Amino acid sequence: MEASGIVFIHGGGAGSMIGESMWKQLIREHGISVEGIKDDSIMFDCPGVAFQEIDKGLYRPRSLFIDPDAQDVTRIRKGMLKKLWSPDTNFVTSNKDTGNLYTEGYYTTYYSVNEGITEKIRRLVEPIDQLEGFLISRSVSGGTGSGLMKRVMTDLMRDFTKRPIAEVCLFPSTRYSDMPIEPYNAMFGIDTTDNSNCYSMLLSNEGVGEYIANAFSKPYCTMSEINSVIARLMCNVTCQARMSGERVLEKLIKTAAYSCRAFNIAMPSYSVLCHEDNNKLIECKLDLTRQIFQDYTQLLGYPLSKSVGNYLNYQGNTSELEAHGILTSSGSFDISKLSTNTSINAIEKWVPTRVFEDSSAPYCELAHVSVNVGVCQALKDLAKKYDKLMSTRAYIHWIVGCGISSECVGVEREEVQSFIQDISEVLE
Repeated sequence: MEASGIVFIHGGGAGSMIGESMWKQLIREHGISVEGIKDDSIMFDCPGVAFQEIDKGLYRPRSLFIDPDAQDVTRIRKGMLKKLWSPDTNFVTSNKDTGNLYTEGYYTTYYSVNEGITEKIRRLVEPIDQLEGFLISRSVSGGTGSGLMKRVMTDLMRDFTKRPIAEVCLFPSTRYSDMPIEPYNAMFGIDTTDNSNCYSMLLSNEGVGEYIANAFSKPYCTMSEINSVIARLMCNVTCQARMSGERVLEKLIKTAAYSCRAFNIAMPSYSVLCHEDNNKLIECKLDLTRQIFQDYTQLLGYPLSKSVGNYLNYQGNTSELEAHGILTSSGSFDISKLSTNTSINAIEKWVPTRVFEDSSAPYCELAHVSVNVGVCQALKDLAKKYDKLMSTRAYIHWIVGCGISSECVGVEREEVQSFIQDISEVLE
């Protein structure tokens, strides 16, 4: 099977930091050095999915970092992976910041960087024989991730109409940010339209932090550790493509399609375990499967309940036959938590993965993505915060003054409410 290619786009400060962490882990999985030189002894993977081979044995990431504020991008460009990047292709910056405003990013800053983004996406796409789609990391809390990146995604949907666009999207978290404008940015920045080619995996820093605290006994975690877990989720989701050449983004979206409705917003959970005793590996995988349905592994921070569009992916010495056996084993987990449209996937090949730099390589990891009540509750909580601000017209001058009319402010709110009702009807 000829491997397809995926273009990775990282928008805003949060998206860029997640992207940097992801590429540190991808080069380790594919045996590529920080200079882009591949280890010839690793022959089982498909590096062309995520990397472009510009010379024999020399690889460059199929990635684009977008941030008008050049501070984070400059740090990445000059950091540990500085010899891995192609500065003329992998970065877009500007001298006009979004000021943490959706409208500034969507209506103003976009026009100062649009040509550069379009040109560099073209450079990344042209060498790919079979473009599978795009995988994006962003946060809808700030102006770049919500406004500018939504405009970029709209352009991608227009220019690549049949290509899947998946994203890992950070939701506002009160524990890690107290910016009052966040409910506006998130309400306008999230895409709830019935689009059959888009797929959003919602998570929050707070939810990831709770997972780290429970799984690794860390009462306090750094943003670097949070970004590392999110990066591992992105690596896991794309693992089948990068190791076997399968079209994983299409599979994700097809799994989420239910009852003639494309439910394009899902909630991911993630778990990883290691056991040195080979006699207890099956038990380890059963524990892993039990954990993935526990509340603390839900990266959005909401409990898992009845769901549709379940996508499970084992990574690390697990065959699909074994994965099916584990999932159907008596007592391995509550089978009622799985509803229709379940896709179970596994990677048999050993992949050296580590969540944190100072941790030993785990034996097996499992990611689960589904459309469920947790997504519904997260959107309801966002709507309450948004309605509370709108009831007093708090900070509305920041929104209306940058290009959006007061009549259009309620449109996104209506679309979110419609999405909530559709999910609720299906899950009932």
